Amino acid sequence: MPLMDEFSKKGSTSRGSGTNQMWRSKVRPREIGEFEVIRFISPFANPEGGKTPKNLLADESYYVYHMGQHPNGKRFTNYVYCADLNQDSNGHIIEPSKCQCQLLGGYDDPPCYVDGKPSRNSNGTPDGFNSSAKQRYHYWVLHYYSFHLSQNPVVDGDHPDYSAPWAVSRRESGEMDVWEEVKVGSRTFYRESVMKPQLLEMARPTRESLRTYAAKYGDITNRVYEYHKQQDSSGRGFINYQILISDIEVPKLGKERVQAVIDTLPRLDRIASGEIQGLDLESFAAEDKDANKLAMEKAAESLPEVTTESDDTEDASDDDPFETMGNTKSDDLENI
Repeated sequence: MPLMDEFSKKGSTSRGSGTNQMWRSKVRPREIGEFEVIRFISPFANPEGGKTPKNLLADESYYVYHMGQHPNGKRFTNYVYCADLNQDSNGHIIEPSKCQCQLLGGYDDPPCYVDGKPSRNSNGTPDGFNSSAKQRYHYWVLHYYSFHLSQNPVVDGDHPDYSAPWAVSRRESGEMDVWEEVKVGSRTFYRESVMKPQLLEMARPTRESLRTYAAKYGDITNRVYEYHKQQDSSGRGFINYQILISDIEVPKLGKERVQAVIDTLPRLDRIASGEIQGLDLESFAAEDKDANKLAMEKAAESLPEVTTESDDTEDASDDDPFETMGNTKSDDLENI
């Protein structure tokens, strides 16, 4: 459930304009077939009495799925945070009177309501079955690479988005990175080096695939993963996301540098609720070039299939996740 303690960190958040807009701090594969290489900083679940710092605990919040529309007419799914449903024993994160659900048109009552009041079960927990409010989950991850299907539109004059306003804006601000062309198995990708913590947001089906790894390994923070954007095999055009164990080597970034950046991360419940609308996340200035070379030499030619399980037990280690923040498996922060 959403975290409720007061958040007191300073210097890492903003109101969200320009380069620190929230969407630029999220892990977001652009095209179907692209993927990201990440390592989880947040543990799978929030263990009772655990030693995980509160700014790293995963967030579980209720949102109303609402259809939005861009000025160009393109429709998209908008996720509206429900202030009525997101609360725990300490109360609401946001006052219910500020619930954005009440601003949505076309409803006699806010869509998170049933029979004129917030939809809740007999034990007081939110009822996501009778209302249109559904859970979404937020995790901090260390984002190493993005593997794109085409070159950076900002620098590729032949790309259809080269003249898009956002691409022009980035060229004007000097953001003109050329992505390295690499082979992963038999496929060609353009690898963008991200090298900083970012926010991973997911729906329940994707989190269920993550649960499989938490149950198998006892933790999710001690391995490198790939986050894939895929087309549903039903042919109905649905997009889904899959999390897989990765064989791709990642650079060693250094314990002190990693810990210093992690310590500045804001709490995920404050981001989920919209109280924090922009982030200034520091990236790691240098990469391990030998590790980059090794990453391409060892890129997996095939990826394992993952079968998701709907086990209701959320196994999570009581160990401090920072004790196992290495490159792969049981390496510690000294090797990250």
